[in-house]
Amino acid sequence: MEELKPCPFCGSKDVSVEIVRPYFMKEYYQSKLAAAGCHQCGASTQLFSAAYSGNLEMRMTKRAKESAKERAIIAWNRRADDG
Repeated sequence: MEELKPCPFCGSKDVSVEIVRPYFMKEYYQSKLAAAGCHQCGASTQLFSAAYSGNLEMRMTKRAKESAKERAIIAWNRRADDG
């Protein structure tokens, strides 16, 4: 998995990718979302969802979570000067 670049706004290296479940989602709705963000200034990417594994409990596979994280990292690392 690609490493996060420093924050494009404040330059902090205190950045991470988190898997979250928004408060408005029901307990039975197990979708997790990933976002990258800066702990210094609060800048963040949009939330990226991951696909369900398809089983009855609707729990996500590790690969699906990693996919959401990877998309958040790509979005965070994209800069205006690199297309």
